[in-house]
Amino acid sequence: MTARKPTALKILEGTNRRDRANPAEPQPPVGAKSPPWLPRSGPARSAWNRLAPILTDTRVLTVADAEALGLACMALDDYLAARGEQEGWRRADAAWKRYLAALRDFGLTPASRPKVSATPMPDLDPLAAWMASGSGSPQPTPRPARPRPTKRGTPPPDDPLERWRTQ
Repeated sequence: MTARKPTALKILEGTNRRDRANPAEPQPPVGAKSPPWLPRSGPARSAWNRLAPILTDTRVLTVADAEALGLACMALDDYLAARGEQEGWRRADAAWKRYLAALRDFGLTPASRPKVSATPMPDLDPLAAWMASGSGSPQPTPRPARPRPTKRGTPPPDDPLERWRTQ
């Protein structure tokens, strides 16, 4: 059984469906600080510094995902350390598999790259824009003109609601 994809990845891939979505899914804020246990230097830290901005820009990395990305970075560190040992091929193989699985979870493998398309940042909420502008009252939106009623014998308008009203 494969792990479920996060909704952010489903949206980026275009496979998100409302009938299968969880309406009560937690939405943690985007972006994350590195876990305190991640080394301050070395391959794990450089992997974090390389991957975290990419995942934040695509709005996949949230504050709830910091530990998972930290474990992925540590798996890469383990792989690089074991690769240099003469008898460390088993450890290197296990670490590579852990790292690759974590990359798949974040959508960073070559196989998942063609499925992902960038989406624009959401537009600013109109209420938030109005509140940020500091103006006193919002401008009302213009109301569309109502079409004139048709006389009998003329073809009905294209609007189904108007057709119903004139019948």
